[in-house]
Amino acid sequence: MFVMNPLGRRQLWGPRCRFALAAAALSLSTASPFAYAAAEAAPLVRPATVTALATHALMLAVAKAGDSRTVAVGERGIVLVSDDDGRGWRQVPVPVSVTLTSVQFVDARQGWIAGHSGVILHTEDGGEHWTRQLDGTAAAQLASKEAEALAANDADVAPVAAPPSNDDGTAIPVVPHKSPAQVALSNAQRLAKEGADKPFLSLWFSDAQHGTAVGAYGLAVHTNDGGRTWQSWAARVGDARSLHLYAVRQRGDSIWIAGEQGFVARSNDGGLSFDVVATPYKGSFFALGIVPDGAVVLGGLRGNVVRSADGGATFTALKPGGDAAITDIVYAADGTWLLATQSGQVYASRDAASTFQPLLARPTFPLNGIAAGPSGTVIGAGFAGAISVAQIGKEAAPAHIARNAQSNGIAGGQQ
Repeated sequence: MFVMNPLGRRQLWGPRCRFALAAAALSLSTASPFAYAAAEAAPLVRPATVTALATHALMLAVAKAGDSRTVAVGERGIVLVSDDDGRGWRQVPVPVSVTLTSVQFVDARQGWIAGHSGVILHTEDGGEHWTRQLDGTAAAQLASKEAEALAANDADVAPVAAPPSNDDGTAIPVVPHKSPAQVALSNAQRLAKEGADKPFLSLWFSDAQHGTAVGAYGLAVHTNDGGRTWQSWAARVGDARSLHLYAVRQRGDSIWIAGEQGFVARSNDGGLSFDVVATPYKGSFFALGIVPDGAVVLGGLRGNVVRSADGGATFTALKPGGDAAITDIVYAADGTWLLATQSGQVYASRDAASTFQPLLARPTFPLNGIAAGPSGTVIGAGFAGAISVAQIGKEAAPAHIARNAQSNGIAGGQQ
């Protein structure tokens, strides 16, 4: 789990992280089969434990791999695959046992996972086998390389010849100027010093070659060759405060990144440059989606959703219903836009994300992520594992959802 920081920095505290911390406390108090001794190999090099109880683990994200397969990821490096719309799941081997937070496939075979300790994994066979492409140590080195390149061309502001004084002659303290390159270098040095303890929280590949991953404390990396090599985008994104970056999406040359404290960045040139975008909501954004016509939708704390149809120049504020945080935004095969919430509700839009209606008659278990395929089945990931939670076009949740949620100790709609 992502509990830090010995240096007194703020904790990562989004919906997915609250669920993860609660799960960790539960596992310690009940001698969970997922618990491990401190003397064992580090999670970055220890493969995930294969166990019959994997289907009951906390799942943090789920995605479709082609039309027929679904892949869910979660705590302790657990990866589950289903070939029957979430009715049955099986665990596959993974080379790490860190918590996994995000998963995406560009086709039925090529997929990526991001997770804690700066991990990025890749599969070429639909999720049957995974290899590690990146970890937090290498990500910190990439950030240092990026910052050092900026610093080499940095023109510092000339020092003040004599410090300003008060009327009584005492010197007025001068706050040293820090250029963007100096800020980037400072952030990169911190990443390297603190080690591989920062998670990636979201990734998105526009095709099998081009992908971006973002995470805690401003982590951002990009690949142009399918993950064989990566470069840091931490300084490029323009987040000098090292805020947590929760979501990234791309459509064409348009790339959007969203994070805490209302931070939103946009690139119109495939990531060559980014602009910070002002939105009407200043709370954290945990999810975003780009509509085929180019409109962007962002969802965050207290059920707040904002939509822009003009590249971020103006936004329309939406409130689908309730105050539960929006945890995921996905685009279904039939053109329906879906929002998942921390309370377990799913909202659907069939008008390009302009308006949303509840898809469920009553909420299910708290949802960290959702996926929907050609059949219209909506599969949710959360405390109850990964199971089908709704059907697009039907209002009532299947009866087995309530039974499954109760069997996992979760009352429908409770947080």
